[in-house]
Amino acid sequence: SRLKRDWFMAGYMIGPEATTIRVYIEDIDRKLDITQIQQVRLATNKQSKDVEVYLDNVRFESVLPPALTEPFSFSFEKKVEGFLNWRPNGKLIQIKHSDKHATQGEHSLQVKLPRKFPGNKYPGISSHTFPRDWSNYTQFSADIYSDHKEKETMILGIRIDDSASDSYETRFNWEMELVPGANKIRIPITTIKNSIDISRIQAVYFFLSEPKRKSTLYFDNIRVE
Repeated sequence: SRLKRDWFMAGYMIGPEATTIRVYIEDIDRKLDITQIQQVRLATNKQSKDVEVYLDNVRFESVLPPALTEPFSFSFEKKVEGFLNWRPNGKLIQIKHSDKHATQGEHSLQVKLPRKFPGNKYPGISSHTFPRDWSNYTQFSADIYSDHKEKETMILGIRIDDSASDSYETRFNWEMELVPGANKIRIPITTIKNSIDISRIQAVYFFLSEPKRKSTLYFDNIRVE
């Protein structure tokens, strides 16, 4: 593939010490014809200094890893954490490492969102780097600070896909009204399990539903536990 849009590309945080990276074939299959793979490239991005990286045990696996038991979270304490793990869902969306409105540690992820427009009625962010299997977890949670002070209602949507999700009816959908200031999201895994296969989680989306104004949200302590 010569065009960037024809690539499968994903970012992962590594080191210090050992890091295991798993790239799921079903994810690649959604983007490429996996019977026609020609090459694999590994690269770093915007390194501020020289580093040594040791690559070992590159392999194909036929068995999925066991479900995690330790909590998994995005704390956004490292500047690159947000940029590697969360991406804008559409145009005119800005993501920035911030020292405001943190609920865990000292930093959060600032997301500036436009009002709705024909090309994107649901501006937001998404991540494909959560653990695959949520079977041993009991709750999905996030802290969101909203800077809006207007009287208009702002509806936050959460979408969670499994590997078979291809429509509104085949994914988990949830929404709440955002209030100015701090908002806490707490969703039982049993509720999510009613809609999708929690052992095959693919992606998580946060978005505003047809917002009438520009807004800024601060995300922190996004976790499954």
